[in-house]
Amino acid sequence: GTPPPWTGALIVSFPMQYITARKVAMFRGLVQRAADARLRSLSEFISGINVVKLNAWEGSVKTMISAIRSKEEVYHIFGTFWKLFSLTFIFLVPGIFSVAVFGPLISYNSAMEPTDTFLIISLLGVITRTYQMIPRATTVVAQALVATDRIEGFLVLDALTGLPMKQQLATTTTDGDTTTSSTSLKVAGTFGWGGFSLSNIDITCAPSTLTVVLGTVGCGKSTLLQAILGECEAKSVEPVTPAAGAKKASSVQLPIPSADAPCRIAYVPQEAWILDTTVRENILFGLPFDEARYREVLVACCLVGDLQQWGGDMAEVGEKGQTLSGGQRQRLSLARACYSDSDLYLLDDPISAVDANVGRLLLQNCITGFLKNKIVVLVTHHPAPARLADQVVFLDIGVQKYVCVGKGNLPIAPQLVSTAASHPDGGVGTMDNTSFATSISDEAFGILKELEAEAAKTDGGSIAVADNDEAVVDDADNGADGGAKQQQDALLGKLLGQGRELRTEEVAAIGSISPSVYKDYVKGGGVGMFILTVLLVLCAQGLRSTTDWWFSAWTSRRFAADLTPTEHLYVLVGLVVATTVMAIVRTIFFGRFVIKASSALHNNMFNAVIASPSHFFDSVPQGRIMNRFSKDVDSCDDQLPRISFDFVQLVLIVVGSLALLIYALPWFAIAVAIAVFAFGYLLYRYIPSARYVKRIEGASRSPVMQIYQHSISGISTLRAYHRLEEFQHRFYEANDRTSSAILHGDSFQRWVGVRMDFIAVIWVAVIALLVIGIGESIGASVAGLALSQSIQLTGILQYSVRMAAETESLMTAAERLQEYSCLPVEKNPGNIGRGVPVGAECIANIPSAFDDDNVDQEEMKGGESHEPATM
Repeated sequence: GTPPPWTGALIVSFPMQYITARKVAMFRGLVQRAADARLRSLSEFISGINVVKLNAWEGSVKTMISAIRSKEEVYHIFGTFWKLFSLTFIFLVPGIFSVAVFGPLISYNSAMEPTDTFLIISLLGVITRTYQMIPRATTVVAQALVATDRIEGFLVLDALTGLPMKQQLATTTTDGDTTTSSTSLKVAGTFGWGGFSLSNIDITCAPSTLTVVLGTVGCGKSTLLQAILGECEAKSVEPVTPAAGAKKASSVQLPIPSADAPCRIAYVPQEAWILDTTVRENILFGLPFDEARYREVLVACCLVGDLQQWGGDMAEVGEKGQTLSGGQRQRLSLARACYSDSDLYLLDDPISAVDANVGRLLLQNCITGFLKNKIVVLVTHHPAPARLADQVVFLDIGVQKYVCVGKGNLPIAPQLVSTAASHPDGGVGTMDNTSFATSISDEAFGILKELEAEAAKTDGGSIAVADNDEAVVDDADNGADGGAKQQQDALLGKLLGQGRELRTEEVAAIGSISPSVYKDYVKGGGVGMFILTVLLVLCAQGLRSTTDWWFSAWTSRRFAADLTPTEHLYVLVGLVVATTVMAIVRTIFFGRFVIKASSALHNNMFNAVIASPSHFFDSVPQGRIMNRFSKDVDSCDDQLPRISFDFVQLVLIVVGSLALLIYALPWFAIAVAIAVFAFGYLLYRYIPSARYVKRIEGASRSPVMQIYQHSISGISTLRAYHRLEEFQHRFYEANDRTSSAILHGDSFQRWVGVRMDFIAVIWVAVIALLVIGIGESIGASVAGLALSQSIQLTGILQYSVRMAAETESLMTAAERLQEYSCLPVEKNPGNIGRGVPVGAECIANIPSAFDDDNVDQEEMKGGESHEPATM
């Protein structure tokens, strides 16, 4: 048979929805890339906020972030327009379908009876309600595809393979309370990552030895440690001599204490990885507390004096140890390694961040004292520790040059044996005690001179080392005996278990959204733009209601004597076109307003955060700050415009339809009053719970981001200490709390949805009874209008209630942004050289910034210490 008249409208509309979905997905991808750039820059600036403030770079940071945000805002405007344009179809579908159906009927001069007309309208209502879900579905699916593509990019990354780790069974011997491994560490082959390779490596570290790896900056010293940890890519290499046979694979043989235990590795990275917790928890790192060993570690790592400064070992150190100096962070990381009682210690230049005296004490008491029965690989650019080494490995731009064996035979300016004379094929040279000075290599001598020059520039001097091991041990013993040791033990007894608290818990707000949040939101979008948008929205709804009224009057033949059916159709088409144009215009202005309001909230929050004093960043984790700049900003940029637009649109449709029905059927006001009371009561019960759950969800995302960011930054340390699984469980638990809040929110929606369905059934039954009771007095057209509109409004009313609650819940994101917009800020942030307090000493030609109210004069005059405290 002949296809229905509305088939053409459906065929035309589906390609439009497809195009809209493609545009939404395209701009969503652009928005995500711009947001990634913004968040990456923000994370870097917040991580180095002390450097930013001490150099007064706030203005430059604002300029950079503003430029990225402006590009992101442009993408958001276009993306929001396409999303709202898709939702506009919901607004336009009834009128367009009416013209598509009744236009051909009028053209063929078909007779239209009111009963037939409203039967067709009822059937159109079923199609319309089904079709109205398509724009929402296409928008959500388009965004979901972008999200899954981004996630897939991480899922398809190659897994870490690392070097083949050969586990050789060890026999262990006990010397007092210290367990000594009897296996060696062996590293051989070529390995690296990216475009850098570390080749010609052949190192064997015997038990209870100190191996010092020397080399200039960028020669691959840290890469060697990463290779031992299995973080590098293994490569096959040619044998040292052609007679050795085919290629041999790169490998690492680790020492292990027993057959049922893996090699325990302690790793001290070049940049200390510090947990946002107490000093004690940083040292224990998940191990049981052994007070005797704990005290020995504190003394060996020169942390007793720092505990006095911090007030005890339970003092919190802040995000990434921001309250500590570089040397304090490094010694805390070294203490963690010492406490772990591992089989292998990999130390990546831990003495570079401390002064000469502290460096000497660390070498004396810790590296060659506390760890004397362990396999220790010390990487450094400073030549002085080589005097205490059992073995010295020389690296030169990715190639192993020399291996010097023999403790105490290396002078301050060493002259190493040339490998070229003994190994003309270019192999690795090895020297022992008897053959140390048989020939002199000018190349090696030059490299050591270069290292000494670098050490003098970076450290301001050299590390003094005793002439022999006995002198070092004697000095350490003398310093630890007698009354000094008793005083030290007494001091530690007072400091253990004490300390300051820095962190503040994030507490979700309670109660309804403050009117100031809505005020700031409207102010951010522009009061004039808000008023114009409201007028456009009302005009569009007025045109739509006029279209419905005109169609009702036409079908009831109120104007039959004045206008022909064709003229009625022309008026209806004109109204539909005008409604379409006005709907598109209001969509553009609405999208521009909400994005401008969101950007204003973002900018206000960013300006307040960047101008906050340094102690704010010490007490607030970076993940909590980044959560607001990521998820909360995205909620205001993406979800809030779409949900609020849908809510406003549906509410006005409901109000317009109800007004039209009450005008046509005054008795309909009874059913309206019942529905308003019932739905209002549901909102009263539902919105507070949904809003509070949304606040909990927002706050629960902060630990997720904090654990993730912290774990990624210290991934090598976590793998070395076998703590990766523990942090994974922490992440899962934090993510489960967020998922639980989302699940509770969905459960609340189902709770209110079931009750709204029940109310809708009762409401339609009441309308049907009214129509049956007074049907003869109102006529068939009005009765049909009342029934069709009532059935159509039931679905719209339910969805309107959900959108009202969702809009209120999403405003909690704006509330969280406004909260950080009201942070206390510094006086004159970014200004240099103003307000120097009385008594402060200023070095010539070095700019400084002071706050008259926040600088403690006595603290600036405080006594000297072996290491400066962090400002």
